[in-house]
Parts: sequence; structure tokens; C-alpha cells
Amino acid sequence: MEIQEYKNIFENEERHFFYVANHNIILSLIKKYLKDSHKKLKILDAGCGTGGLAKKLKKFGEVVGVDISSDALKFAKKRGVNTKKASVTKLPLKTNTFDVVTSVDVIYHKAVKDDIRALKEIYRVLKPGGILILRVPANKWLKLAHDRHVHTRERYDKKELRNKLIKVGFRIEKLSFVNSLLLPVAATQQIWENIFQSESTSSAIGPLPNLINKTLTHLLSIERDILLKINLPFGIGLVAVCRKPLYG
Repeated sequence: MEIQEYKNIFENEERHFFYVANHNIILSLIKKYLKDSHKKLKILDAGCGTGGLAKKLKKFGEVVGVDISSDALKFAKKRGVNTKKASVTKLPLKTNTFDVVTSVDVIYHKAVKDDIRALKEIYRVLKPGGILILRVPANKWLKLAHDRHVHTRERYDKKELRNKLIKVGFRIEKLSFVNSLLLPVAATQQIWENIFQSESTSSAIGPLPNLINKTLTHLLSIERDILLKINLPFGIGLVAVCRKPLYG
């Protein structure tokens, strides 16, 4: 990822609708799929970036954030996150350690040369019965200037992601598209960029007028409530909740 993008994320992560909405989805899924757990959880944020989500995860227990970027970890430490520098393909952590692993928009990145290996490492460090909550960009056809800016290796289709998770050994409890309301906007943006043959890279994240930001945050919170009950048929991302079996 471009170095300046980490600073951009750090400055916008706590209020920008995209991060607020997606973090709330992750937190809500943890509450739903670990609702019977009354203990403090051990949580790994695999690819923690600037630490916005990891900081919020502290409400559930002890959190460790891992990222390959020293620049990202500097910002995460400013948020008070306990961090380790490492690739998700080689986690310096003991086997069967964590109740929950979150990994949000990480395994799609060019720096992750082998996403299966990354998923195997996540599987290894999870306790039997533990859950992975994974988010990745969706739709291979959707290629934007933002993707070039954040060094996207690939976007995923639903069947492909399901097959990879099953191959690693996970039991999939939920696999759904996410951020459905943003797909028409993203598709329109792609058409615009194709018409004008834009080769530049730019971030889609930045300050927004307060009314627009609040409106989108509210609409995506409604979508989150729907997502908790059913799987969404389309969106700009995919979210999976997977469990490491107790045996096998």
C-alpha cells in the first residue's frame, strides 16, 4: 500500500462511513457467533493496518494486531494496540492460541503472495472451535483506480472464496456479499474511469460532507442488520464467518 494511504486511513478510520460500517459488521458478527461465550476472548487482528478495528475489539478481550508494514504499525501503536510485525503467511504465534481471528481486506493484497498459506496460518493459530471473520473485495470485473492505489492483487468471487476456505479445513457458517448499497456507485465509477481511460491511482477514502457521511453510515447500519439475518446477493465485498472444527 502507498505509504501516504496509511496516514489517510489513520486520519479517517474513526469517522468515515466505510470503516465505521465495516467495523460494526465485524463487531456484530462476533457478538452473534460467540454469543454463548462469557469469557474474555483472545483475539488476533491479522493485517491490523492502522489499528482502528483492533482498538474496538478490545471490548471483547485481549487483542494482538499483526501487520507487515512498519508504517501501519506506527499508527496502530498510537491507538494503544499491542502489535507484532509479521506477514499473515508466517505468523510468529503459537498454535491453538486465539478464540477469534479477524482479517479485513488483507489476503487480497499484492504483498500476500499465497492466500491459501495465509488462511492455513490463521487456521493454525485459532483454537479448535474458534472463528475467523474474513472480509475481502468482491467481483473480479470491478477494477478501479482505488484498487491500483491500495495494491490489490485480486478480487474474489463467492465460489472461489468458499472453495479456498473449505480446502484449508474451515467450516463455513456464513458467506455473504457486503456493502450492497455501494455496488452501483462503484460500477458507475468504473464506467467513468474506463471512458476517460484513467491510468492514475487515487484513494476512495477521504473526508466527506458531514450529512453525506452520516446518511451513508445510517444506511449501511440498516444493511448490517439485514446481513445478520440473511446473506446478501451482491456487494463490493465478501464477508465470511468460519469455524475451526473441534476435532479433525
